[in-house]
This record gives sequence, structure tokens and C-alpha cells, in this order.
Amino acid sequence: MKKFINSKRVEKYSQNTNNIIWIMVIDIAIAIISILTLWYVYFVNEDKTLKYIGYGLIAVALVFFGIRIFTLISKAKSKGGISKLILIGEDGRSLKTWNIVGKVSFLIGRNTKDNEVDIDLSDAEYSELVSRQHAVLNFSEGKWYIEDVGSSYGSGLKKVDEEKFKLENERLYEINSGDTLYIANTKILVK
Repeated sequence: MKKFINSKRVEKYSQNTNNIIWIMVIDIAIAIISILTLWYVYFVNEDKTLKYIGYGLIAVALVFFGIRIFTLISKAKSKGGISKLILIGEDGRSLKTWNIVGKVSFLIGRNTKDNEVDIDLSDAEYSELVSRQHAVLNFSEGKWYIEDVGSSYGSGLKKVDEEKFKLENERLYEINSGDTLYIANTKILVK
């Protein structure tokens, strides 16, 4: 039963990617319709009033896109500069790095023939303590969150200048650059 529930959680997180694809398709359709409309207004149409309305709409669109670009830049800054995750060994050395720029969700665990994860800890020192589907990282509203998805040995989080604490199952915790994630006994530094 636990395997079924966890697979449904993974499906829910992967649906987020499908939504992004649909948003891109809709954006492309809007761009094509806009280009065709502008072509009609300025090359086919001979009514000057319609052309002036077109100039006004172009000005409004430029303001809208300017605001949108400013918002995206602000969200990127509010991410806390998180761009990668670094697997840290017992001796403090960096063993492996995962780039997370542009991604929205990661499943952390161990790859098996029946289970594929985004962040594979199969070769980590304490890999036998890492569940196949251990935790999930999600990006939402400009912030990254971690959630333990019912792992056997639990997950922990050490915020910068705070004590390490154990994560409750199925509860979201915000993470920032400099935090350390504990997947069982495996350490991952957030940068």
C-alpha cells in the first residue's frame, strides 16, 4: 500500500511538468495569433483608426512584458541564489553535484529497475538507509521546499546558524542557500 501511495505522489509531482508544457503551448498560440493580428492591422487593413488602436495595444503589450520580465528577475533573486545541490562525503569533500536551475521538482532516493529518481543516492556512503522514494524537492512561488515522502529512516534539515531537526512526513519545509539536507545519514548542501 505504501508503494502505491508513494507512486501516486510521484505522479502528482510529475504532472507539474505537464502543466508547464501546456502553458508553453498556449503562450506560443497567443504569440502566433498576435503576429497574425498585427500583420492584418498594418499590412491588409487600410483604416487609420484601427492602426492607431494597434499602436496603443503594442504600447500596452510592451508595458506588460516589461512588468513580466521585472517579476521574473525578482523571483530569481528571491530564490536565495539556489542553483545546485552538492553531495558531501564524511570527510567534508564534495562528491557529486546536481544543477537545479530551471527545474521545478526532484525526487530524491535510490534508482532501481522499478524506480527512477532525479537525485540518485545509490552510490552514497549510507545508501542502504536511503529509501527508493525518500524525499521531494519542489519549486513554488519563487521558493524551494523539501518534503519527506514517508521514508524509512527520515530526513533532516539544518538551516544556516540553526540546529539540525528531523522533518515530519508530508510537510513542506522551505530551504535556502547554505542549508544542509540530511537524507537518512547522507548530507546534501544547498548552494
